[in-house]
Amino acid sequence: MNILKSALFSVFFFATPTFANHNAVVLMYHTITQKTSDMNTKPDNFQNQIDYLHKNNFNVISSIDLIDAIKEKKTLPPKTIVFTFDDGWASQKTAMAKLNEYSYPATFALVTQYQMIKNHTYLQKADLDQYSNFTYVNHSHTHFKKDFLNNSEKDVEISKSQIIKTTGKFVPIYIYPYGAKNAELIKAIQKNGYIAAFGVGSGLVNTQKTNILYIHRYLINDKVTLDKFKSIVNQTI
Repeated sequence: MNILKSALFSVFFFATPTFANHNAVVLMYHTITQKTSDMNTKPDNFQNQIDYLHKNNFNVISSIDLIDAIKEKKTLPPKTIVFTFDDGWASQKTAMAKLNEYSYPATFALVTQYQMIKNHTYLQKADLDQYSNFTYVNHSHTHFKKDFLNNSEKDVEISKSQIIKTTGKFVPIYIYPYGAKNAELIKAIQKNGYIAAFGVGSGLVNTQKTNILYIHRYLINDKVTLDKFKSIVNQTI
């Protein structure tokens, strides 16, 4: 009996508990240049951030995998991160190359008008075709609120058609420009087959509770020091 009590005592006090994790952190970037702005991250800062994630064994997943986890209310590995990039700036090619070093997936939100007019300030089809681990999603046709908020159905239809033409596939994820939405836009994206949408606003994504039509993301720019970046991504530990 004493041996049995001793064994039960050891299991109770020394077994390591396992807690189900349902949280992820979604990161939002814009330009990756040497310039200074509220929407820019310098290349060296970006490199330091992904080096930190890699050295500390973070679990970087695609936006598609995150959407699947939200739909199915799945658990996630601790330290789960999703990369997103808004507007399709050409400077994001720098981030693409660095992410590719670690085979990290990422999602790029395209303003589809910029592929039509071949404005090389923005990513073009040849840039998108270089990598297989990235996802390209709809971020409106013009990026003007007067279009995607006030004439939502037309804007969503045009941007959906153009992104399919550019990438050869339809990904049912929409990213709201500026994080702005209204009932008309939500109705339009759902009518066109979009099942999930990302907004802005700091906060963990919880696969049990998150509104799949407004998934929060942390804005990362040069005001986010490496220490601040660590505090953001370590919330899921």
